[in-house]
Amino acid sequence: METLNGSEIQREILLNPNESCWGGYLFDLCAYSKTLFKVAIERSFPQLQGLPVSVQPCSQNFKADYQCQSALSIFPLVKSQPGAPKSPQEVAELLIEHFPSVSAVSDIGLTGPGFINITFSPDFLCKLMDNIYRNGAVFPKPSHKKRIVIDFSSPNIAKQMHVGHLRSTIIGDTLSRVFEYLGHEVFRLNHVGDWGTQFGMLICHLEDKFPDFATESPAIGDLQVFYQESKKRFDEDEGFRKRAYKGVVTLQNGDPTVTRAWKLICDVSRAEFQRIYDKLDINIEEKGESFYQQFMPSMVQYLESKGLLTIENGRKLMYCMEGKPPLTVQKSDGGFTYDTSDLAALRYRLIDMKADWVLYVVDAGQSLHFELIFEAAKLAGILDPTKHRVEHVAFGVVHDASGKKFKTRSGETVKLQDLLDKAVQHAATIAEEKRAESHEPGSSDVSGKHEVIAYSAIKYADLKNRRTADYSFSFERMMSLKGDTAARLLYSYARIVSISKKAGEFLSGRPPLEKLYHPSEIKLIKQTLRFPEVVRAIEKDLMPHGLCSFLYNLSDTFNIFYRDCKCVEVQEGTVIKVNINRLTLCDAVAIIFRQCFYLLGLKTVDSM
Repeated sequence: METLNGSEIQREILLNPNESCWGGYLFDLCAYSKTLFKVAIERSFPQLQGLPVSVQPCSQNFKADYQCQSALSIFPLVKSQPGAPKSPQEVAELLIEHFPSVSAVSDIGLTGPGFINITFSPDFLCKLMDNIYRNGAVFPKPSHKKRIVIDFSSPNIAKQMHVGHLRSTIIGDTLSRVFEYLGHEVFRLNHVGDWGTQFGMLICHLEDKFPDFATESPAIGDLQVFYQESKKRFDEDEGFRKRAYKGVVTLQNGDPTVTRAWKLICDVSRAEFQRIYDKLDINIEEKGESFYQQFMPSMVQYLESKGLLTIENGRKLMYCMEGKPPLTVQKSDGGFTYDTSDLAALRYRLIDMKADWVLYVVDAGQSLHFELIFEAAKLAGILDPTKHRVEHVAFGVVHDASGKKFKTRSGETVKLQDLLDKAVQHAATIAEEKRAESHEPGSSDVSGKHEVIAYSAIKYADLKNRRTADYSFSFERMMSLKGDTAARLLYSYARIVSISKKAGEFLSGRPPLEKLYHPSEIKLIKQTLRFPEVVRAIEKDLMPHGLCSFLYNLSDTFNIFYRDCKCVEVQEGTVIKVNINRLTLCDAVAIIFRQCFYLLGLKTVDSM
């Protein structure tokens, strides 16, 4: 291993980090490993630029911490050079020879066809954990702060939120929390369906069935029934359909009576949505379809000026992709469509809001629609792929335990409010059964805990799955204290909290964390310190399930540590001995637990 020379003093600060270097922020071991190997590659092949740096964390059962696989991909790029290594193994040997000499790395070795494994020293790892204990889970500020629009939830006005909105709401909220945590500027937008043909038919139906529609809106449940009735009339009655279309035009033209009725319907719906958002701890700003109506005429004019529209049967169409259907930008009667609305919304977000990223958390069934919208925006010069990141964050559907689409016995989509209420009841029933089994007295604050456990269980059961996959909804599984569930994770966290409670007077004034060498201690430290790289991965792939996997593994690793390593000894209710180092370790782990829970939108309980 090569020693750094004097001209590399600035890099030495980076390669040999200390407390003053990381400044209280979380330290990313994976990024640090990549930096070390990048230096080794540059020194080994100074005549070549941009050689690949591939570093992966090793599995928990592997002795080393991180593995570099670059030698295999570098060899084909350098083998024609004079005096080049004759195999990937020789490339790896050269990288090891030029690997920086740093105190943080205790071991480096070669395995297989050219894999290089490094292991960090326990003393260095203890310093990183002590930093978490004293400064918290604080990410360094981003070098390039992004303006990120996240479009999620998006229920329809005059309809109750149902289980189909659950995934969008939960995934969108978690992504928002992650990007806010990383220091970006996030705009959480709720693109509610509050405009269009459905309001023409609903208001016309209310004129017939609910005479006071202009001064009083039906309750949300009644509104949904009226909506379903109006849709049936719209599909079956030609005369009613024509009235509905005229009603849309009347609304678009700002008729005061129709506009007043529309606002009342929206207000009733918003109040209902907010009750659910409050229960799920969701913060979101509404900018529905109606907001973008003001931009639609200019959107059409802009596309016409670019020569991108084709007129067919009186409709203005935009063909974006060969072999794919066109976008309908304007109907033959002059009305606008979802295509126009989404193009106007994207233009507003990129041009007016100056967003760097725009993410649409919408079910996978809308993939073609967004593919066409994004391509149209590129053709129109609105979306520049070199400057903007615009993605459809697609997700699968929710099934019942039998694998069928999640519906009620009557065949209707499950209402989200009913689902949440049932979850709380289920949590209360399980808690009462456990209490009866243990013969413990009841608690006065159980109702609040039931809600925390129930809502956390629903969120975690969704987020732990790869978002692009479908998953089966089961109260029994998600409430269980066994397996990969929120209840089990909350129980592990409560166990950590109980250790600190027992320690009492030892909670402050502790010396730096050191001298942790038990295999279960080291394993817990290494698992905890993977947190920064896991969060960074979500920034790239938009897959929150990685954070759930990390938290589940952290819970398992902590429980093994709890079994193997005594932290507090108690006799007859009195603490007689405390291992201060292990107590500090537990508190640092608890900090990461809490941060993970927050990012996933889960609340904590101190006892179960």
